[in-house]
Amino acid sequence: MFETVTADLGGKLADRLAFVLLSPAFAFWALGIAAWVWTRPRSADHAISRLATLSGLAQGLLTLGALLAIAASGAVIQRTVPAVLRLLQGYWPAPLRSALAARWRHRLATDNDTWEALYPRWAEGKATDKETAELLATEQRLARLPGTPEQVMPTRLGNVMRAAEARPYDWYGLDSVHCWPRLWLVLPDPAKEEVNLTRTDLQAAVTWWTWAALTVVWAILTPWALLVAAVACLLSYLALIGSAVRFGELINAIYDVHRGLLYDALGYPARRARNPSVTRASRSLRHCCAARPEAANAGGYRRCNVACRSFTAASWSNADFRTGTSAPSMLDRVLLWTWVLPGD
Repeated sequence: MFETVTADLGGKLADRLAFVLLSPAFAFWALGIAAWVWTRPRSADHAISRLATLSGLAQGLLTLGALLAIAASGAVIQRTVPAVLRLLQGYWPAPLRSALAARWRHRLATDNDTWEALYPRWAEGKATDKETAELLATEQRLARLPGTPEQVMPTRLGNVMRAAEARPYDWYGLDSVHCWPRLWLVLPDPAKEEVNLTRTDLQAAVTWWTWAALTVVWAILTPWALLVAAVACLLSYLALIGSAVRFGELINAIYDVHRGLLYDALGYPARRARNPSVTRASRSLRHCCAARPEAANAGGYRRCNVACRSFTAASWSNADFRTGTSAPSMLDRVLLWTWVLPGD
């Protein structure tokens, strides 16, 4: 019995040690130590000589303390994930956000014009292969941008997330920000597990970006740290964009497949998708619902949104809400809600 407990404890400690050694916190501190050794060789040699004179127990305790300090710093940074995520989305002071979002609004207008010019030709079967390829590329860009200029954010990540949270409203009239906590309560376990997995991936990407940005502090030892920080931030940000795209697609898929559970739980009749001929969602040539224009169930989505303490279709035009000046985004609430009520 004692041997079994000891073996289990040893296995857990080994797993935890491996987790710390493979964490971005360990990479950050290891890079700092490497920079110190490289730029201060005499001090490093002196410190190593002092360590060599310590007993084995003292060296072990010192190593354990260092690992605990690394783990503690990792836990502290982990708590900053929601704040860093909102910062990277572009929830900044309104004047700055509006000014920096101008180029994305221009890109949205340009892609809209391109789509309006190419789609009729494609629908009539007159588009060339080059035009079809350009149309698909335009749709891919539009899928990662919000539907209206008022919703545009100043960063690519913010636009990806804002586009994902707007789609349930475009298609079903559901305010994804306020409906999500209620929908989460009735989701089946497999769906919750998928959300938790993609959420963990998104959190990890934000954590890696945060540690990459903190690498700048080692510039006090060597200017090469600035280059390392820049490259690491770029790679981490690209990974973060990919994680956000997958996360948003999964949340949209959950609304596609499981929104009926929300209607049933609230006691409202299910409604079909809104007419895609009047929504941005119809622009996806490959979307599974693009060929099924269906009339909306009058008033159904309004009642469901009211039950979720959400805004109605009329209040959706509120600029403060649409630009995110006060309320957290849908994906922010997904992160928070899946922490509070994790899947079984």
